[in-house]
Amino acid sequence: MKRLSFLLIVFALPLCARAADKPPRGRLYSPLDTAAGAKAPENPAPWYGERLEFAVGWGLITVGHATMEVSDVVKCGDASCYHILSTAKTNSVTDKFFKVRDINESWIGVKDSASRGYLQLMREGHYLWDEWVLFDLAGKKFNGEWMDRGGNRDKMSGSIPGPVQDMLSSLYYVRAQKLEVGKDIILDVNNRENWPMVVKVTGREKLSLGIGKFDCFVVEPKVREKGLFVQKGKRLRVWITDDKYHTPVMMRSEVFIGNVTAWLTKLDRSGK
Repeated sequence: MKRLSFLLIVFALPLCARAADKPPRGRLYSPLDTAAGAKAPENPAPWYGERLEFAVGWGLITVGHATMEVSDVVKCGDASCYHILSTAKTNSVTDKFFKVRDINESWIGVKDSASRGYLQLMREGHYLWDEWVLFDLAGKKFNGEWMDRGGNRDKMSGSIPGPVQDMLSSLYYVRAQKLEVGKDIILDVNNRENWPMVVKVTGREKLSLGIGKFDCFVVEPKVREKGLFVQKGKRLRVWITDDKYHTPVMMRSEVFIGNVTAWLTKLDRSGK
């Protein structure tokens, strides 16, 4: 079975859980975990201070819950960065079959929206994988470290074409763009390897959810590497509000076991 996180998030942005659900000791820490706080920008991104909560269902069954939040700004070298936190948690019923406790973090530049690094802490069933990466935009290179379930660790490094996005920052990059039906958004993504992503804005739809009604753009990410976001031949769609926030309110992925859908259940922008 593919790792569950891609079923529960768009752009490989994993399902989000509560901050208390931390992985066990023995995890990796990113050098950016200790980054000093920075002054909030005068004209912050619309999603600064935002917390989104989702329910995630497989068919008619709710399998987990999610949050995404951007609550602080920190120093990343000579740049100020938004700190994005995404964590994943299956519910008590699903835990009996396939337990997920994931944490993903990303640091993206306030001025240029480029990723400065990411951290992934994956706990999915018997699978355990941790990794962090830092991006040196000026030097066009990255370096990082990984650790597997057995505690084996190693360094990694490579080149990047220039400013890039990680899997978590990709969604926020798309949210910052002007969306038009028929217009493609093209970006470079790095997750230890470099590859292009094309995000197609395929149409508009009106959604009615428990928390309200939304006018939305429908976007679909397309990638050349199979297995990164969706399985080959499968489809991933995201509904993003047609307003200044471009809030993702629903995500649906076709997988070999059916459809997995995440829908927004709570929105809080009081964290600024």
